[in-house]
Amino acid sequence: MPAILIYGAGALFAYRAGRRFHRLVFLLCLSIALATVPNIAEAVHELYRNAAAGECLG
Repeated sequence: MPAILIYGAGALFAYRAGRRFHRLVFLLCLSIALATVPNIAEAVHELYRNAAAGECLG
């Protein structure tokens, strides 16, 4: 979750700067932030699946 916030904030600040180089940084940060979303969703899904199966009783 922190990765989305960090790269999302970087994308926002780079986009607001407005220069050509900053637009490239914006695209890079945005693509990294969006790439982490499916990984986080799969991790949450696996957590719930394990909890439902009783594998994480500790």
